[in-house]
Amino acid sequence: NFKAARDAFDRSLALEPNEPLTYLYLGEMLEKSDDLRSAAGAYLNAQRLAPLWYRPPYRLGLVYGKLDRRGDGYYYLGQSYSLQDEDERAIADYERAIKAFGENSPRAQSIKEELKILKSRKG
Repeated sequence: NFKAARDAFDRSLALEPNEPLTYLYLGEMLEKSDDLRSAAGAYLNAQRLAPLWYRPPYRLGLVYGKLDRRGDGYYYLGQSYSLQDEDERAIADYERAIKAFGENSPRAQSIKEELKILKSRKG
């Protein structure tokens, strides 16, 4: 029952609006109901509240892939792998994101900066 579940999440968020786990679970429920844009919003909230937690960017990467936003999808997957110290996977996904956005795009330039930091910690 989607409506009952959504009402429960809304009550939970009203009581504890800064709980990233609630936003993550809300995102998963919305994703399962094919409301991918709202799921992305919930995952973004979870990430904002817990920036060092790898699960929100991982879910974001998958959702953006389903929304055919490949650059964003690869970027967030790379971010998730970076948070898990899986540097090789993170580097590969950041490079895919740069390619998807276009080498000279502003977004690619900012990802290149993150990539430099990631590679410097590796080595």
